Amino acid sequence: MKAAQIVAHQQPLEIAQVADPKIGPTDALVRIEAEGICRTDWHTWNGDWDWVGFLPPLPVIPGHEFSGTVVDVGSDVQQVRIGDRVTVPFAEGCGRCANCGRGRTNLCLNINVPGFTHSGGYAELVAVPTADVNCIGLPEVLDFTDAAALGCRYMTSYNAVVVNGRARPGQWVLVYGAGGMGLAAVQIAAAVGCFVIAVDIYDAKLTKATAEGAAAVINSSATTNVPEAVKEISGGGVDLSIDATTRPGTTAQCVLSLRHGGRHVQAGMTSSDQSGMIPLPVDLMLVLEVEFTGAMGLARADYPEMLRQVAAGKLRPGSLVNERIPLEEASRVLKAMNTFDTVGINVITSF
Repeated sequence: MKAAQIVAHQQPLEIAQVADPKIGPTDALVRIEAEGICRTDWHTWNGDWDWVGFLPPLPVIPGHEFSGTVVDVGSDVQQVRIGDRVTVPFAEGCGRCANCGRGRTNLCLNINVPGFTHSGGYAELVAVPTADVNCIGLPEVLDFTDAAALGCRYMTSYNAVVVNGRARPGQWVLVYGAGGMGLAAVQIAAAVGCFVIAVDIYDAKLTKATAEGAAAVINSSATTNVPEAVKEISGGGVDLSIDATTRPGTTAQCVLSLRHGGRHVQAGMTSSDQSGMIPLPVDLMLVLEVEFTGAMGLARADYPEMLRQVAAGKLRPGSLVNERIPLEEASRVLKAMNTFDTVGINVITSF
């Protein structure tokens, strides 16, 4: 099959013919129809995340935001059929551990991640382990490109806003960072009925955030005190803050923007300049009794409701797709991410 591999960090991907992936008795083989280029891929390409054990050995085929058609299944697969149109959570559960047993497949104790623990979707084919757990059928109204946009950033934002964020109509929500994940969070929170404040340093991204439903936007490069500006807009602080960028200082600014009893959800991971360690105003967090949690993808159990809302047109992942590209142009997009020049979600649609 044709695939793009990371052969050296921060170097162009190598396009080559490689062996088709093999599947076991509980697995499925999926022909990729669309694959999103995620900032997580950029982190892998940069050689980040060795501090959390997420740095795969090279060469590796990246990609975990894919949709496609099942072309083969193992002998023990019960629910998935050849010809099914599917998407796959990037956090693939084993279906057997304690966390999977309580419905938290995204926190699987034996987790697999395409592009990390096995070959990913920058290829014509990908193997999906434990297919009955990890292959999720797509509504007919959802095309493959829009489904790829759901793959990581969108479904993580759904977790951050709806599941762990527990956003409710009429609440104020701060979204820090208006990249693919941040724009998804803006759109989802606005669909819930929240008043959303989006923060970024790029006006083009803030303009897109407004189009996706943000009630107010703040250019942090032109504002001396973001939490103060947020509190002025929201009338004392937001109910929920989501850090979708995790640049130096952004998480603390999110927490400082919360009202009493507010919630913060960490949706973005750090880069090498922070290596997972960030300062927080813990005394204020204690005094205000704020909650702090993370969003690690989305559990399989939460997919049906998200997909129902997509099918009904309440959620629109396709509106975040900025560019459809061939596999050969993936390196260009990854390089553009160095300067955060990409807007929305770019999807590989031609292999």
